[in-house]
Amino acid sequence: MLNIQNRKRVKLSNYQIGRICIVGMVSLVVLNFVLLSIRQKIINEKENSAKLFAENICTSITVELKKSIDSTGVLKKLFIESNDVFSRDFEILGEILIRDIKTMSAVYLAPNGIVVKAYPESVYESTIGYDILNDPEKQKDAVRAVLEENTIVAGPLNLIAGGTGLIIRNPAFSDRKFKGFAIAVINWDVFKRNVMTSLYPSLNNYNFAVWKDTDDYKKSDENGYIFSNTSKPVSKNVVIKIEIPGDDWYLAVEPVTGWFNIKDSLIEYLIVVLLFLVINGMVIISQIDNANVYHMLKYDSLTGILSRDAFYSTVDKLFKDNAYSSYDVLVADVENFKFLNSVYGKEKCDEFLKYFAKVFEERGPKGICARYGGDKFVTVFPSENNKGIEYLKNETTVTINNAPIKNVIVKYGFYGDVDKSLPVNLICDRALQAAKSVLHNYDKIVESYNGKFAKKLIKEQMFESAFENAIKTNQFKVWFQPKFDSFTEKMVGAEALVRWVKDDEVLAPSEFIYLFENDGLIVRLDEYVFTKVCDTVKFLIEQNLKPVPISVNLSRNSLYHKGMIERYKAIIQERGIPIEYIPLEITESSSTNNKQIKELSQSLKEVGFKIHMDDFGSGLSSMEILNILPFDELKLDKSLIDYIGDTSGNELLRHILELAHLKELLVVAEGVETKEQLDYLKNYNCDMIQGYYFKAPMSQEVFMEYYKRQIAEGNI
Repeated sequence: MLNIQNRKRVKLSNYQIGRICIVGMVSLVVLNFVLLSIRQKIINEKENSAKLFAENICTSITVELKKSIDSTGVLKKLFIESNDVFSRDFEILGEILIRDIKTMSAVYLAPNGIVVKAYPESVYESTIGYDILNDPEKQKDAVRAVLEENTIVAGPLNLIAGGTGLIIRNPAFSDRKFKGFAIAVINWDVFKRNVMTSLYPSLNNYNFAVWKDTDDYKKSDENGYIFSNTSKPVSKNVVIKIEIPGDDWYLAVEPVTGWFNIKDSLIEYLIVVLLFLVINGMVIISQIDNANVYHMLKYDSLTGILSRDAFYSTVDKLFKDNAYSSYDVLVADVENFKFLNSVYGKEKCDEFLKYFAKVFEERGPKGICARYGGDKFVTVFPSENNKGIEYLKNETTVTINNAPIKNVIVKYGFYGDVDKSLPVNLICDRALQAAKSVLHNYDKIVESYNGKFAKKLIKEQMFESAFENAIKTNQFKVWFQPKFDSFTEKMVGAEALVRWVKDDEVLAPSEFIYLFENDGLIVRLDEYVFTKVCDTVKFLIEQNLKPVPISVNLSRNSLYHKGMIERYKAIIQERGIPIEYIPLEITESSSTNNKQIKELSQSLKEVGFKIHMDDFGSGLSSMEILNILPFDELKLDKSLIDYIGDTSGNELLRHILELAHLKELLVVAEGVETKEQLDYLKNYNCDMIQGYYFKAPMSQEVFMEYYKRQIAEGNI
């Protein structure tokens, strides 16, 4: 048997050294890619910020222009409505506009394109009589304004009155006939200063430039810009178009520090480089210790046989290399292992698992063996190595008899001539499904996933389909198993059991109960049995036969089914029988791990039901249950009774009996089959006995005859 702790470390091979080099080269490529990605990320972030700043510039420019454009609209309205262009109103309006709009330096009225009115006086003499439409330099924009009947902003241009400015010409029309221009002049230097003032403090972080994309425009600096806050060229990573009435300007923005500066991402760069060094260091370390890690993952740390993942990969390769060979799978599942843990402790159970793994590998079919889960083992072997079920049963008996823990039950699932096209985990799950199908079935230790198992699945489907008719036609029959006083050996009660008489065959509960529990039909079956038992008790009372309590099993599904308590109470009230004659048996598994059970139990008690805990010791027993839940009677599971004769089992049973009596609970031992078991239970004052030692379950007809006989003999 392999032992992980004793395996030697494997030296670094040439292949592993080569792998380290390859990883290093790939890491360099990835490092370069990541650094470039960081660089691009920073550029993208700066471009987004620059776009926001560019939009602010655009907004500032358009807002400044709009003030002057709106002023020409006011002038135009005065021009159209006034019959006297030389009225004093023009000077008054011009004074107001120039005072309020700081960027505007002059306003004009030009009937038919000839300037006749100008404000302020400083521009009056130089511009009066100026014919706009005949100026070779300026007539193009003026004529376009008339033809398009739209306001046009021209410039920046050299002004007749001196300086540089933007000229806004707003054509006026009356009855669709051109009447003249309302004109405003924007001082270019003031305009630029106002725009830049509105951009502080962000202006300190960005360079920008504005230009006109026309070949015939000459009023620009050496970089071709009409407006800029820098003497250097501005990159065109971020460019937006500024739509000026009658013209298009273009704006470019860039950060003062440039689009990328190592200082912007120094920390990120250092982190990436550090990660590069760490990753490559980890790769080197992992390769050095690769063989050790591989072996630790390959073998189960407790048992020393293959782990599940290693088993999957090994078997997958086996199937691919032997495509034409036939293989079988066997899964072993230890029943009630959690209960064994609670009784014997983890150390003892670990000892059992190590023992079983060794025997399973050495004495089982020769193949690839692994620990499939906590208490499950699997082996794949050539079909020719299959020694048959009888051999398996015999080996299991020998194995368990020599195990560190006695009376352990192991169930097996077999899948012969597996379909190798399926994933290995699915193949194993099929075998495991077969093993689980015989859990808690005392008559069978192995099930095969084959045609027979498939038929079983079909049979289960048929059972589900036949359920409705079986209820209607009373195919489900109530059987009874008496309970006896341990000392007087008189009959003191009975348990109601169910059989299915289907096609003249009597089916035991183990053949259908689990199925109806899974699909929920058990709720209706429970109520059916409960009703039949109530009818039986009513019959006994009506016949003046002394009744005894007949307990009815209540499944977990029924226990949590809405309205169950009210329905059961109504059934009893309709028949007019004392409720204490119909105690309810709740299995231990239904009583654990659920906060609702206490409330449900209290509700049942308030109605008047007696509550018995059934199958105590069959699963995840917790003594705490006895302290929390209001049980009247405790039924010891057959698995506990079977431990009588084993030192540990005897002690456990004695403690349970003492604790139950301390809690003032009546104790029933079910599954009693021998006088030795009866004597032991009597010795520790077990109250009642149920089992084949006294009486096997009986049909209702046989039970009634037996019941009458017991009354006649004074045994009830």
